[in-house]
Amino acid sequence: MSIALSISPISGVGSGIIKPEDGSYTETDEAPAESAEMSETSVAQNEQEPVKESEEIVDVVAQQVAAWKNEGGEKYKTKDYTGAIASYSKAIELDPGNAVLYTNRAAAHMMLLNFKDVVNDCDKAIALDTKNARAYFRKAAALKGLGRIDPAIEAYQQGLLQDETAETASKELKALQKVREKLLSVKDLITLKRYNNALTHLNQLCAEFSNNCREMLLLKLECQVELHQCEEALNLSNTLMKSSEYGSGDVQLLMLRAKCLYNMGDVENSVKPLQMLIRADPENQAAIKVLKHYRAIEEAKTAGTTAFKSGNYKLAIDEWVRCINFDPRNYVYVGKVYYNKGIANAKLEKFQESVSDCTKAIQCDSKYVKAYVRRGDSYMSLGGEYNITQAITDYEKVMELYQEQYDNTNNEEDSKDIMKEAKAIKSKVQQAKVALKRSKRKDLYAVMGVKQNASDAEIKKAYKRMALQYHPDKNATKTDEEKEKAETLFKSVNQAYEILTDPEKKRQYDLGAEVEEIEQQESQSSSHHQWWWLSRISRRVPGRISRRFPIWWWRWSPFCSGWL
Repeated sequence: MSIALSISPISGVGSGIIKPEDGSYTETDEAPAESAEMSETSVAQNEQEPVKESEEIVDVVAQQVAAWKNEGGEKYKTKDYTGAIASYSKAIELDPGNAVLYTNRAAAHMMLLNFKDVVNDCDKAIALDTKNARAYFRKAAALKGLGRIDPAIEAYQQGLLQDETAETASKELKALQKVREKLLSVKDLITLKRYNNALTHLNQLCAEFSNNCREMLLLKLECQVELHQCEEALNLSNTLMKSSEYGSGDVQLLMLRAKCLYNMGDVENSVKPLQMLIRADPENQAAIKVLKHYRAIEEAKTAGTTAFKSGNYKLAIDEWVRCINFDPRNYVYVGKVYYNKGIANAKLEKFQESVSDCTKAIQCDSKYVKAYVRRGDSYMSLGGEYNITQAITDYEKVMELYQEQYDNTNNEEDSKDIMKEAKAIKSKVQQAKVALKRSKRKDLYAVMGVKQNASDAEIKKAYKRMALQYHPDKNATKTDEEKEKAETLFKSVNQAYEILTDPEKKRQYDLGAEVEEIEQQESQSSSHHQWWWLSRISRRVPGRISRRFPIWWWRWSPFCSGWL
């Protein structure tokens, strides 16, 4: 009778359980007796048959294990590491107690940089054979690849206890110990707040050792955060957050990410990592304290914004001052608050304070376009040659920044927006240059005591007030010096009123024309007008009168001048 066998792997080299095809025997069943007179010889034969068959099965399994192992070795030699892993896995299924198979599969995983799988296989090999030096060394190499310095050092030390002659492992151990010493030096530099030096050493270590070392990367992130290298720090924190090794439970990473966002001026989002941290560790007092601090700052800024929108500019300024006092060293965030404060002061027509606030905002961020524009506008409102010159400088700086943005953008829509903003600033530059030219001549608006954007009604009202004040009849009883001064002012007021109430003359004056030029143009226009009327008259008078009194006489005649 033929018997089909099913093999179940057990611990050891390899073994199985016999299961007859017809199901008449099981693992615990006894063979039925055929007769009471069964001889002792036949009984002995029946007991020995399964033993022979088990030995045969063991030999078959061993041969299969050897075949898979040899196939894995051949694939490894041809650099088919994925195939080698598959072959070793088949061998391990048949013989899970073979430490060498795990060590060999770990070697294939190492070539594919599957460091975690290497560590797992080496741990299994070491559990089966604690004197397997090769498993220790491969585990150490994988731990080094993962950037886990201390566990790698320990694995090398354990392996060298089993094989003291391993020169390569000994060299690797010494190199790791040097890395550990350098990291301790870096930590000392960070303690001394020498972040630039520490960051330089960390970059060198990452290049020489590994870019996956958690300890190094967190130290690097700390240096970048303290040096306000916000973009680099945010990118590194994003990479670490995406890694499976880190995440919502990493206290140090979440604290550094929160501070990075805070340094970027994004206080609202800086709260989120702290909330994640506190959910994972509700008793973390340091995180709770920082969270309260960030929320207090954001509440003060929000209160100021609300007051500004409601038109209560003084209250807005007070709230923003309180916000700044929470942390004056957070330059990006404080710069934005100073800019807001500058706008509020401009609304209150406190232009000098507005200039001061915008200057502080620019000190926090040298490329703060809005702050330059706002300061330029405030300088223009202050007026005067010096202030207008400063305004032109600010506007030209904005044009440079826009040019830089335009050169660095590849987005068509962004380019259009930049061009539109630059066009508006170019118009401001032209207006400022006209105002600068005007500042060097007689300021008719100042004579009238009105702003440059005053309406016709405001100009007429100012004229009535000043004409009444400086009219000669009102100053008849004063000293000769006072009379002369009042008379000069009265003439200036009349001159200013004549120009500023005439739309064409006002337009020319606002474009930078001198008062003398405007009056000269008026005189020429008046002369041309008189000559035109004289030529009309000369055609209608009798011929002899026209010949006796040529046209020039009519022009200069006192009678004609008065009549015309």
